[in-house]
Amino acid sequence: MKPRRINSHLLAIKASLHNHTDEQGKHLAGYPVESLLSFLRKEKFDIAAITDHNQVGSAQAFSLAKKHPVFGLWLLPGFEANEEAAHIVSLKLGRRSYRFFCHPYRTFQESWTEQVKARMKNCQAVELDQTISFKPELLAGYQSLAKNWPVLATADFHSSLFALKNFFTVILVREKSFSGLLAALEQRNLVAFYPDILSWKRKFVSPASRQALACLQRKYPKLFQIEPAVEPKAMGEKDIQEYWSSQLITLKKGYCSASLLPDFGGQLVSFKVKKTQFFSPVFPTFLESPRIFASHPTFESNFSRWKILSQSGNFLALEYRIEKAPWRGLLLRRKISLGENSLSLHLWPENYTGKPICFSPCFTFNFLRKPGEITNLKILKPEPVVSQETPWRALKKCPGARLARLKLTSPAFGSVSLSCETAGLEEIHLWDNLFEMRSLVSFWLREEVVPAKGKGYETTFLLEAK
Repeated sequence: MKPRRINSHLLAIKASLHNHTDEQGKHLAGYPVESLLSFLRKEKFDIAAITDHNQVGSAQAFSLAKKHPVFGLWLLPGFEANEEAAHIVSLKLGRRSYRFFCHPYRTFQESWTEQVKARMKNCQAVELDQTISFKPELLAGYQSLAKNWPVLATADFHSSLFALKNFFTVILVREKSFSGLLAALEQRNLVAFYPDILSWKRKFVSPASRQALACLQRKYPKLFQIEPAVEPKAMGEKDIQEYWSSQLITLKKGYCSASLLPDFGGQLVSFKVKKTQFFSPVFPTFLESPRIFASHPTFESNFSRWKILSQSGNFLALEYRIEKAPWRGLLLRRKISLGENSLSLHLWPENYTGKPICFSPCFTFNFLRKPGEITNLKILKPEPVVSQETPWRALKKCPGARLARLKLTSPAFGSVSLSCETAGLEEIHLWDNLFEMRSLVSFWLREEVVPAKGKGYETTFLLEAK
């Protein structure tokens, strides 16, 4: 990777200055260091920082990253700290410390601009809140702040490839050095890019000169284009393959198709009936995780290569053997088959370790949704108790149920029925997340002891398009 030269005086450095790894708690906060470095390489970053929530853990992650260098990638050490309810990233730029205020709107809501201004004596920059993707009214506040302080766009990367691809800062430097980087930041000679998901365009905040911006746009127009170039609902097989830079397998039967990534957790990235897309190609499904990792797709089996056991036009069988403690040796099995308008999934664990293994499975589906629109979830069987309900989340208790039937209705795809048959079902969770453009449905199973040389819960899901 080479910094992009826009004229004889300036280099354009693509920067990712806020990233998390799993070094402070396996697969809870992010991907392993090696996976993060692979993502940064594929996205052609010139400079990146490792900023885990714990200073000691972040230093350990940085040391590990230095042992797996990516050619042309300039790595910076740092960490994220909680200071009087504010989140602050501190970077080490040579002998200087450089601090910026993280996601202020998400932290302080309507008082965010006042909070930023009151605390900037201890910070040199402010981070562009990712909420701006669907709240364009935040732009005016950031344009005002950009007159006095640098505004940085970062992925705050935990697991979202969409964020890594679309939230970044291009810093216009005279030389690739700490002094050159600090001078460009102090002079606010930068462009903070972000995705506007309402218009499906990549936009930016920048106090840089019009001449520099025009030159950057003329020479590197892809920096100004959202990725994927088409909205998720319209992504075809070629779009999905390019987006993930990974092998894609597509099953077909009649007007029905399903695509998945065997080299990236075997995750499903498409389920179509005729031209209607039900799953999100940007936020993949199918996550098989322990309950404690339910909302984290960074669990080992969700980003690793699955072994293909058998395959035909409308059928696929996969398996993955967990390599790391405490579930080392547990084998996850999966069978996928298509009907004329349906998708069937059969899943279970097997234990060949010679000793019992405790496991508490969670299965998660990511359904496509349009920004600003709500997915309606109706549970037909059983009639669970609503344990918790918020504007974004509902938790339904259904202990002891062997069969659950749900109906999802959405402006994005119309209607689909989803049934789950299993022995250990305890809870069903629905998340409607505006920024992430998905409706997440999770099935939590109670903890089981998978016996030595035995099988665990067998779970079958059936999706039928209406």
